[in-house]
Amino acid sequence: MSRDFEELTPQNFSFNSPLGWCPSCQGLGVEQGTNISALIPNPDRSLRDGAVLAWPDPKANPLFAAMLDAISEATGLPLDVPYRQLEPRLQRVVLYGCGDRWLDARLPGSASSSPPALPKQTVTPTTEVDAAPDGDALEAANPSPRPTRASAARRKRKVDDAPETATASPPSFRFQYKGLYPAIEEATRVSFEYRQSLSDLVGETTCSACQGTRIREDAAAVKLRGLTLPQICQMPLREALEFLQGLQLEGEERKIAGDLLQEVTHRLKFLVDVGLDYLTLDRPMPTLSGGESQRIRLAGQIGRALTGVLYVLDEPTIGLHPRDNQRLIDALRRLRDLGNTVVLVEHDREVLDAADRLYDFGPGSGRHGGQVVASGAPREFVSGQVEGSLTADYLSARKVIPIPKTRRMIRRQPVANPPPDADPPPPPQRKARRPARRAKSSPT
Repeated sequence: MSRDFEELTPQNFSFNSPLGWCPSCQGLGVEQGTNISALIPNPDRSLRDGAVLAWPDPKANPLFAAMLDAISEATGLPLDVPYRQLEPRLQRVVLYGCGDRWLDARLPGSASSSPPALPKQTVTPTTEVDAAPDGDALEAANPSPRPTRASAARRKRKVDDAPETATASPPSFRFQYKGLYPAIEEATRVSFEYRQSLSDLVGETTCSACQGTRIREDAAAVKLRGLTLPQICQMPLREALEFLQGLQLEGEERKIAGDLLQEVTHRLKFLVDVGLDYLTLDRPMPTLSGGESQRIRLAGQIGRALTGVLYVLDEPTIGLHPRDNQRLIDALRRLRDLGNTVVLVEHDREVLDAADRLYDFGPGSGRHGGQVVASGAPREFVSGQVEGSLTADYLSARKVIPIPKTRRMIRRQPVANPPPDADPPPPPQRKARRPARRAKSSPT
């Protein structure tokens, strides 16, 4: 089947534009569906070992075990391989089923004869009539007169006297496997009770159309030196920066993408420099920690390369690992070297030592402070040249917080097991409270 594609524009590569986002999820990358982690909580198990929580146990249910064998025989789905190691094509069979295809299942111990060709479950009849059709069809199928009570009684005795093998389980049957997702989605629309019971299984899942890339299909297939845009966004920032820096544009390519490539590598370098080299470009913002969000905003300000701007930061080291402090200091220095003024409210010793000038506000906190009690270079605070500053007292070691020589430790005495014949300890006795004296009423 042939398909026609329109000429792509820059807007077609943006999930924020209706021209570029995935039409199924509208650029969100998620859709309302079944939570895969609730259906398959342990993907290291195989299907035969109960990887799918919503399925019956195949070891305890022979009927369902026969259905699993039928699915495996028809689709090539291995039942003894962990679900995590299955190919995406086979995982899709588990999740989305086999469509309208009819599968033949044989129960253990049944004959190997071919199943009936009728596309329905075959049941061994226990009476002379399989089903009761409507009146016209019954008369057409059986033109004999309506049976009397005597004939009905004889037929009932005939059924009762039939051997037990007539009512045994059917040797084979046919069924359709619709898949986990369609079955649960259909069950949520049946009734309110089903919808309430399956509420834990239904939620936001990865878009089945774009697989979370959030852009349209033709734009996601365009490759740059063998990699698509979703593949580059799924790489760690350090690897993505190395890939883009290694691109060699020549001639017409340089005219088209030279400035764009320089801007992208410029911004990625700022993110890597502030210690975010392990993140990916497709990482959702709500999943970031507070420290990661602060560093992303800081890298964005550095990437704009503005000059003559006053930046006020409130303790940017909160939430950062101490090993990332030096990266943060280097980023702040670059921001200063561009011709900006950077003011920090900070208490970290490493950041204080790297500052150009310190201002200590006091003498107290809140409404008891607000005055500049001392100012100077960090070396003046450390050397003790600044007086009247609590910060200078601790930086110069005039005041220290002593480490206690002995620490209080709470040791719990183990409770000895009393002998079985020992009497239980008596309950604690309470002191009897004396009744309060009532004041005598004075004669009037």
